[in-house]
Amino acid sequence: MAQRGGTSLARAGVLLGVASVLATALGYGLTVLLTRAYGPAEYGALGALLGVGLIGGIPSGALQYVLARRTAGAGLPAGANERAGLRLSVTVGAALGGLVVLLSPVADAFFHLGSPWPVVWLGVTLLPYSVQGALLGGLLGHERYAAFAVGQVLTAVARFAAGAVTALLSLSVAGAMAALAVGTFAAAAGLWWLSGPASWSVPGRSSDLLADLARACSAIAGVIVLSNADLLLARHFLSREDSGAYALASLFGKACFWGAQFVPTLVFPRLARDGSGRGLLLRSAAAAGGLGVAGILATAVAAGPVVRAIAGDDPGYAEAVHLAVPFAVLGTLWALVQLALLAAVAAGDPRPGRLLWVMVTVEALVISAGAHDSPAVILVVCLVCTSLLAVAATLLVLRDRIPTGSLKPAPLG
Repeated sequence: MAQRGGTSLARAGVLLGVASVLATALGYGLTVLLTRAYGPAEYGALGALLGVGLIGGIPSGALQYVLARRTAGAGLPAGANERAGLRLSVTVGAALGGLVVLLSPVADAFFHLGSPWPVVWLGVTLLPYSVQGALLGGLLGHERYAAFAVGQVLTAVARFAAGAVTALLSLSVAGAMAALAVGTFAAAAGLWWLSGPASWSVPGRSSDLLADLARACSAIAGVIVLSNADLLLARHFLSREDSGAYALASLFGKACFWGAQFVPTLVFPRLARDGSGRGLLLRSAAAAGGLGVAGILATAVAAGPVVRAIAGDDPGYAEAVHLAVPFAVLGTLWALVQLALLAAVAAGDPRPGRLLWVMVTVEALVISAGAHDSPAVILVVCLVCTSLLAVAATLLVLRDRIPTGSLKPAPLG
């Protein structure tokens, strides 16, 4: 087992970057499989359920960072993980899954599914999905980057395999969700083996982790809302044609955002362990920004051909080409915001998360109040608000960070 701190960040960054690309590619592949296996009505139902699953999976992502922070900040030795964190993940997953199952008749009626079983299977999936977050957090906290990268790809492969079985057997929507549940349990089992079952032996109290979990959930949910709220507002205020062009152009922003997501994951355990922040944070911001600049340049060159490849020669999507580069800039700003938010989670600082929710509210109010005459106007509002947020959140986390080389244990409460 790799010793904490013994892995080069550059080498680890390559591992996580490759894993992120593979996982994203498998995610797109899953979408292709499902769209070709189902008609619009069935895929619409699956899309709605997967969207609910994305919301239900927020605690899983939060648990990853909560457990990574606790593992690194407490200085747990290699081969030792806190049992309370795993126990908390089971409790959270069971509670969320049970709530979804209880609400399945209501969800059946609301989404016009024809049966509550797809929702029941979604609820079942949330249990192992929550546990996956804790297991990945243990790997990340020990800086076992190779195992963490394998775990990321493993979970994506399991989801893709579930989609392949669904398409091959022409399963119903309920069958597709059941296959996804089986794949998620299989991935959790693989992560359990990767983490070392005997390692989860350090005692602790789940209640001690709840405040961290709440902060991490707020930060992760805030980033999701920040990067998606404009799409909902554009759909509401713009014409159908303009909202379609806006949605297509937003994919360039998402690509720049997703492309840099591994950067805060890479540095998170070191930020949580010793508080060495300014140098590491500035280098991380430079790395995320550099990836974003590469994405912006690639967008400037490839936006036209990519839009034509996706949408053909439909003139309704012509505006997407003009919006692509500004969206790539916005996606880079989202990545910088996420870096600042997760650095704050590592330090146990709730202020950047609160600031994010304030700025998301301001953005929505400005757009709703009248700044929605065109896709470009909405995008300008998002660029201004997100720029201000990125600068303010970064300054907040930098102000309380000590220079690299001076050690200050991160608070765990």
